[in-house]
Amino acid sequence: MPLLRLYKFILLLLLFLVVAGLIFLLLRQDNLNTHNNTPEVPSQRYSKHRLNIKGFEFDSLNNGEKMLSIKADNFTIEKKKLGFFRLGLINVAIFENAVIDIYLKRKLSDNRSNFIRDALPSLRDALPSFSTKRISSITLKPVCLKLRNRDSLFTQITSKVAIIRLKKHNILFKGNVQVVSGNKRLYTKCLTLLPEESIMKTEQHFILKTAQKKMEGEKLTVDIFLNLEQENDKTGMESNTVGKR
Repeated sequence: MPLLRLYKFILLLLLFLVVAGLIFLLLRQDNLNTHNNTPEVPSQRYSKHRLNIKGFEFDSLNNGEKMLSIKADNFTIEKKKLGFFRLGLINVAIFENAVIDIYLKRKLSDNRSNFIRDALPSLRDALPSFSTKRISSITLKPVCLKLRNRDSLFTQITSKVAIIRLKKHNILFKGNVQVVSGNKRLYTKCLTLLPEESIMKTEQHFILKTAQKKMEGEKLTVDIFLNLEQENDKTGMESNTVGKR
């Protein structure tokens, strides 16, 4: 009799374990189905982009007239990278394949020899949305910047990269920089545009071509029409007259 009771106890225990196992499997399967049917939300925790806009367009107006316009295939605002780390409090704006139009503050005559210091709007006035407290720098790669006298284009600057330095109030162009104004051409590796002074500077090797001559040197300052400034160092500049064909 004791042996028979032991067998019954073992059978009941096995039956209990089987039933408990089946219940556990059913509950687990139900939880898995519920989890799979829940839509997956992409995690933004490690995303470097705080803003991403494709087909970006921006116009800056003053009394109903354009001061500046930007068009880009892609525009992002992301955390500034320092080594392997990204700083959460410092943002950088990046424009890809950007075209910028900057308009003179007033219509000028067609005489390109007339130089006006305050012809261009300041970056502070033209880009009020990009506060230096929120954006440390604006990078454009590549870029085509057009200086316009209202409807007419008078100077165009292209480069692989341009950085709008808000705190320094200038635009730095780097990599295969080319400037075209009328029949004048300027080629260099690095160029700085100072809108508030309406001049451009380079301290690297340059080639400046006009209809009459070709000049080369290591330092150059010109106005926005590619007219030479008086502060240029003539000792570091070579000039060759271009003959008529």
